[in-house]
Amino acid sequence: MKSILKPGRFIMDLFFSNPNKEVQKHIDDFNLKYVTLLALIFGIIQFFYFSLTFTPYYDCPDRIAYRILYSVNTIICFFFYFSVKLFYIKNNRKALWVERIQAIVIVGVTACTILLSNLDFNYGGDCIIYCSIVLAITTLTLQSSFQAALYHFIAGSFYLIFFFLYKGGFDIGYAIKFLAFMILCFASGVVKYKLFVERTVAQIELTNISEEFRQSSLKDTLTSTKNRRALIQDSYLFCSEKCFFLFTDIDHFKNVNDSYGHQNGDLVIQYYANKLCSIFGKEHVYRFGGDEFMVVVPAMNKQSADQGLELLKTSLQDVVFDNESHSFSVSGGYLFTRLGCEDLTFKIEDILRKLDHALYEVKNNGRGYFIQA
Repeated sequence: MKSILKPGRFIMDLFFSNPNKEVQKHIDDFNLKYVTLLALIFGIIQFFYFSLTFTPYYDCPDRIAYRILYSVNTIICFFFYFSVKLFYIKNNRKALWVERIQAIVIVGVTACTILLSNLDFNYGGDCIIYCSIVLAITTLTLQSSFQAALYHFIAGSFYLIFFFLYKGGFDIGYAIKFLAFMILCFASGVVKYKLFVERTVAQIELTNISEEFRQSSLKDTLTSTKNRRALIQDSYLFCSEKCFFLFTDIDHFKNVNDSYGHQNGDLVIQYYANKLCSIFGKEHVYRFGGDEFMVVVPAMNKQSADQGLELLKTSLQDVVFDNESHSFSVSGGYLFTRLGCEDLTFKIEDILRKLDHALYEVKNNGRGYFIQA
């Protein structure tokens, strides 16, 4: 039973793909890229044949009709190509009318090709022009099963109607061959669309997983603040203006672990991290390890920094664990500086050395306060 259902499920999946917005954006970008290329190629070819109809070597009763069709095709194709280049690619945004113009280009080129192919039939030609254009559109664009069915049905029906009107009768052999060609184009287009959707979904999932790993590598697991690696990565953000740098830790933190256990020690670290985040903003706080934290705030003035430091001094006066309230003091060194944009890693390490020296100066002189490095 399962073996019978599998082909049916495959066909359902094949013809009823429903991509999400992110995948649809990839499809739209793909189509825009290749429809623009098709428009340029078709425009050049149509312009060449339009010019050919003006030569004395191209003499036929339908010469004016050829000129009109080639000129219409050329105008449609070149208008689309240059409008996309000027408005979409230049501004790096998709105008609302681009999708509609894409459809007009495909419909216009196909319609003109139907008429040209049937004009050629009067002079011993066949549907080569039409088949070439349909094959190019099918090969170089992505159409869902519904869009492909609609396009091939309408285009094929109109071609056969015009063909039999010109011929003056119905040719069952020709119709079967033409139908086989259309079915082949339709099937190949749908399969290509399905494979593109699956590949794009896989790429997006892989990118998302990679981004999750990247983000997790920049975050401290205990406090959910950024880590030292994130500070190095963010250092380019500190180049344009003077920043407030603070390096701080909890006084006598080893005694906390020794007296109350590492679990309660972690709780104190989390509590202090939350205070730092609430005062200076979570995006500006980096944990270096243990109870040591770095704070970097761009464009912070001294008055705001002093107010934040005053709040920090009393931030651990009421930490509750083991059903008791505990008080701890904190210390640190700070400075205001601009990094510059060269050797950022070295500059960060240089600043850290200055702040670390200031912190040890505080430790040697009583603890519980902050000094400027």
